[in-house]
Amino acid sequence: MPRLKLYCVRLSRALIHFVRRSLNRFLGVIPASYSARESCPPYCALLGICYGEGFPIRLHWDKVPERGITFAEFLREVKRLPKRQLWRHNVVGDIDVKTLPDLVRANNHRPVICYTHRDPIREPDLLPLFKWSTAEGFTINLSANNLTHADTLAATGLPVAVLITKDAPKVQRTPKGRRVVACPEVPCDRCELCTRPQRDFIIGFRPKGHKRPLVEMLARQLPAIN
Repeated sequence: MPRLKLYCVRLSRALIHFVRRSLNRFLGVIPASYSARESCPPYCALLGICYGEGFPIRLHWDKVPERGITFAEFLREVKRLPKRQLWRHNVVGDIDVKTLPDLVRANNHRPVICYTHRDPIREPDLLPLFKWSTAEGFTINLSANNLTHADTLAATGLPVAVLITKDAPKVQRTPKGRRVVACPEVPCDRCELCTRPQRDFIIGFRPKGHKRPLVEMLARQLPAIN
């Protein structure tokens, strides 16, 4: 693993809410974790408008401080998962980059769905960490705000997920010609596209949550090439 110089808040003492069987209809019946709001980077364009602020996910997010387990307990839960068990890391919240190496090792190549708004272009020291994590079977999907942003992030060589408009076609292209395939909108336990690091397309997500109009505006900043 690369040596890193990271300027970030250490969250290893923060609590993580972990459920062994999610009831989230978008995920399907898989384990899932929820991290505290403080884990989100201050430059995330979705702060205050992401789907995590809507019912019922917000109920889980609000209760992380009282329902959460320690990071050490969380690692033990991950290690107990069956070898090929798909799970979702951070339904809400973001990666704790300081403790990510320990989580990657505990995961031990289990298929995991993980996205981050931590930007390895804004924070260059994150790039070797995210590439190492992905190579070790813990796929890190960089989250893009719109299609032009997706082009910027895709240049890092890491897999990318991007916001697309509600009326976007199933397949479109970014301004630089990269293919964007809309999420098939089936439960994650029936898909697993986001766990695949070596894919030749970007995954597009339509806005969700009670603040969809604001998220839609973010996604519409620049036009697509159909």
